[in-house]
Amino acid sequence: MIQLETPTVRLLEAVRSLGYTPVTAIMDFIDNSIEAKSNRVVVDLQIKQSGTRRDQIVAITISDNGIGMTREGLINALTLGSPDSRYSERSLSKFGFGLKSAGLSQADCVEVISRPHGHNEWNKCVLDWDVVVKKGQYVIDDNAQLSEADMAAIDVIGSHGTIVRLTRVRQVNAPSPQKLINTLRDQVGLTYHRFISKGTNIVINKESVEAYDPLFLNEANKMFTEYDGREVVKFFDEPQKLPLNPDAGTTMTVMAVNLPYPPGFQSEGKQPEINKRYRMKLANIGFYLYRNDRLILASELLDMARRDQDYMAFRASIDFDSASDLDINLNVAKSKVVLPDYAYDGLKELMATIVNKSKSLWGEAANKQKTGTSSENTHKRSNDLLNKVQPLDIDIDAGDVRPAEPELHKRADVLKKMYGLDPKFARRLIPQSGRVRVIEELENLNLWKPDLDTVDGKTSVIVYLSRSHPFYQYLYDRLEPGSDAVVSLDALFLNMAMAEMSIVASADNLVTAFAKLRNRTGYQLSDFIESKLPDDTD
Repeated sequence: MIQLETPTVRLLEAVRSLGYTPVTAIMDFIDNSIEAKSNRVVVDLQIKQSGTRRDQIVAITISDNGIGMTREGLINALTLGSPDSRYSERSLSKFGFGLKSAGLSQADCVEVISRPHGHNEWNKCVLDWDVVVKKGQYVIDDNAQLSEADMAAIDVIGSHGTIVRLTRVRQVNAPSPQKLINTLRDQVGLTYHRFISKGTNIVINKESVEAYDPLFLNEANKMFTEYDGREVVKFFDEPQKLPLNPDAGTTMTVMAVNLPYPPGFQSEGKQPEINKRYRMKLANIGFYLYRNDRLILASELLDMARRDQDYMAFRASIDFDSASDLDINLNVAKSKVVLPDYAYDGLKELMATIVNKSKSLWGEAANKQKTGTSSENTHKRSNDLLNKVQPLDIDIDAGDVRPAEPELHKRADVLKKMYGLDPKFARRLIPQSGRVRVIEELENLNLWKPDLDTVDGKTSVIVYLSRSHPFYQYLYDRLEPGSDAVVSLDALFLNMAMAEMSIVASADNLVTAFAKLRNRTGYQLSDFIESKLPDDTD
């Protein structure tokens, strides 16, 4: 038998590169605090202000008032692959790598200070990357002395608990401190919403985090058969249990809801408020997976739903517990799960009808929406001013500009077939006249689409705008109807429609290229608005 020496430094370099972000690393420490029965967890990000360079986070402290650890417990917590026997049945830990890998992923020094309930002494252990590299061994300082900063943190948490402090924070790809704090608050409120709702107080830089349940189950008092687009409804009266591994007797629990239809609140001026409250974004559609009440994966489609407006109201939860750990593939960062085929097939059989029903409920709510009058008001001035604008055929080389209307009129029948609305969307058309017309939704998340129609007895180019597109909701719904800004936007889209039509009239092989342009622009605008612009509607 050959005994090989473990390459400690290279192993630790791999451990600290497991894919943690600052947010997921901090949440790993919060996992430990919650497991330690804490009802108060305090996260403090110490920021170094800089006048010329960007501000930097120089230390991260996570304190809790949990049961605490003895000196032996501290050593165990800092040992790679801590023994499974130390974890409770409802533990949020799994591999025994979290504290070490999460800590070293963000900083070169990990300090852990703890005092168990009923004990007299605080103990401190330190894992220092520089010491490990220098010695070439995994070394823990198990007799570190308490500093003034330690004593100040102890005063905050009381007579027992644990403090984890990360110092010499790594600045590689570090986000701006305020952006990190905002993202952390959002993610913590979502990930631990069940714990927060039951009384756990998580404080980030002196501000308590609010729980955010993506399914809003406390509002789901009605069944989907009563859906009117105004309230959250549920698809199951009680959570559904499905087998995960029949041989082991493990199960998963499923719940599903349909969220309100925001455009239904437009006449009250509340559509932006509803969008913000329920986080009605394409990125939030889908399944939310929990292990021991902690969210481990958000808005997964699982090949059952689509990131499409029609599925906007669909959300479902899937719950596992520790007994299922051998039956699901959960990665170290607790951010990826793979279900066994048997369990996935059973889930799909249950949920396929539910997902389709959610889609149809969204469509029914759209059909009931009576918003023609408000759309007419928004774009009335534009239609008055743009009524006589006609497309031009421009020959740049010859410097020739002439009306494109004769060619459009001649090829009207062909162009109408090429640009006609998809029937499933046409039925949602809000009756309107004029050159700029609003439709509830366009295919493929398009924001605008050209067409031909008879206006004042003449064949004219018109443009459809999608009310459901985030661009329309973010800009048009905030602008004063008939304002110069509205007219300018309408003129832009109408002129783009006229340019497309006049080109395709003489070169119909380009119709696919223009369709791709509109499709990609629609997706990119949607992504930009949903991920880059603020949700705040004040």
